[in-house]
Amino acid sequence: MANKTVCTYEYEIDLNKCFFSHLERHGWSLSFRGNGNSLNIEIASCFEARMLASLLAEILLIDIRNIEMKRMASRLAESADSAAYMIRIAAGNADRFVYFPSVAEKIEEYLKEHSALVLEGFLRFMLPEIIETWQACIDASLDEIMLRDEYLELVRLLGAFVSEPNDHVRCVNLILQPDGSCVLTDENDLRIECSPGCEKNILDTLADISPEKITVYDLSMGRFNDFKESLKSMFGGRIEVYS
Repeated sequence: MANKTVCTYEYEIDLNKCFFSHLERHGWSLSFRGNGNSLNIEIASCFEARMLASLLAEILLIDIRNIEMKRMASRLAESADSAAYMIRIAAGNADRFVYFPSVAEKIEEYLKEHSALVLEGFLRFMLPEIIETWQACIDASLDEIMLRDEYLELVRLLGAFVSEPNDHVRCVNLILQPDGSCVLTDENDLRIECSPGCEKNILDTLADISPEKITVYDLSMGRFNDFKESLKSMFGGRIEVYS
């Protein structure tokens, strides 16, 4: 039987609640006691040691990552909403670059030789490359947001050229599919099917025909959020969206 202590002196996080949440999500069982920023875990086997390492890797790569990214984003973002959007983009990108098993292995090896682990110390001294990756993802998210804002402004200006509806095209329907494809139909049963990544072609087509009304049926579960903003910027009150 071995006792391991995990704590933080820096992060405002309830380790007891956080640890239990990850433990419960997996349906695992470990004997532990907690008091807010500190945990004491009893390890009775190699399997439980690996289990503990996996749980701590999740805490570092999810919960602590969000705290660190919030700090990074707050230094760059102009508002809390912008910071939250940056974190959503950066967190998704970070998941592609950080290899979870290698972090769990490092934690397991460390706890073989040490009875205590301080989260911020382990992160900064044993995993500095992960902090660098998070910062790079935050920086890239800022670039992505700036490009998006410039694009939406360009679309808004383009909307000035299609402000007058075409009397010959009254209504079109646009269906946004979960797989990223689109279907465009009109009242005369014209049907245009576009493959994923077709947003620019759809915008060009709608700008050319400039219909009086565009009804959007969004089945994409959020995949086309930016595209819908582009449509609203270009066509204003002529757009109706149903999700």
